[in-house]
Amino acid sequence: MRKKVLFGFLVVLVIISMFGFVSAEMLISESGIEYEQRILDEFTKLEMNESISETWIKIFFRLKDASDKENVLSQFSEEEIKDIISHDISPEVVALKTTKEGFEKLIQDTKIKEVYYNAPVYAYNNEDKFMRLNNPYICWGIILIFLIILILIILKLKKKKRK
Repeated sequence: MRKKVLFGFLVVLVIISMFGFVSAEMLISESGIEYEQRILDEFTKLEMNESISETWIKIFFRLKDASDKENVLSQFSEEEIKDIISHDISPEVVALKTTKEGFEKLIQDTKIKEVYYNAPVYAYNNEDKFMRLNNPYICWGIILIFLIILILIILKLKKKKRK
């Protein structure tokens, strides 16, 4: 009975933690465009840090219809967006750098489906080749795996003591 309760607890813990790892906090603009909370957080960081003169952040957005790409991009000035990247593989996805004003204008355009923060992804640090653990999802995943292994070891030791 005790094993079943412990196993059930572990299953529930894993399921709950998986939902936390997969989802990002999404907001919805007045025009119904979904965008990540992290974009606003990054703009806030830029505004609060006086030593950074940078006012641009990297984002990417998905269009509802790929044929609207030029129409959408033509609405912005060079002071609002720059460094536009678009590939034929995914013509509905456009990556660029934007200012806060450009972003606020972008999330009002009904041709846009969703907007995401374009965060760099690192598997290794180029200097010492160790995995970067500054991503909270990776840290929590490692902690969760460690706890599961620890619980299984404890259960195995208790089972040996009973025999």
